[in-house]
Amino acid sequence: MKKTLIFGAAAALALTTMAPTVASAAVTNSPKTSEADVTLDEGNLDLTKVPSFTFGTINAGVASDLKAAPKDDQLTVTNAGVMTGWNVTVSATAFTDDANTLTLKGAALSLEAGTPTSDSTDGVPTAKAVAINDQENSVFSAAAGQGLGEWVNKLGDGQARLVIPSGSQPGSYKSTLTWTLTDAPA
Repeated sequence: MKKTLIFGAAAALALTTMAPTVASAAVTNSPKTSEADVTLDEGNLDLTKVPSFTFGTINAGVASDLKAAPKDDQLTVTNAGVMTGWNVTVSATAFTDDANTLTLKGAALSLEAGTPTSDSTDGVPTAKAVAINDQENSVFSAAAGQGLGEWVNKLGDGQARLVIPSGSQPGSYKSTLTWTLTDAPA
């Protein structure tokens, strides 16, 4: 019996000294950082839409003050990152008939300022009222660092005006409007 007791005690002692010990590891909670990056290249500056106007039909010889319904009512500039600002000018030829033999003398074409709109949160460009003649006149512009994104100068009914003095000859008359976009503010 003595042998069994000694063997049992030795076995119990061996098991307690060989039992695995659980070590407690030190956890450091140090934040790690990373980066997300993107490069935005300077893109194009484009005049993507220009308006056309129709003044309808009237009797010849009578002085008239006509307001147009636009055929296309948007003057649109798309600026994909040009930071210098921009300017849109408009000029027009004289109103002449199809054969270029008659000129609508004294006719005055003008445009009221439109309403600039965009989904951009950048600085709002300026729309201007302008007399449209053979000189380039600023109609829509953005200062340096502004006017990014797509900007629409919406021109509603009656914002284009044509004044015709009395004494005009019968005929169909047209004027060619030239819209020019430059990468500098007005």
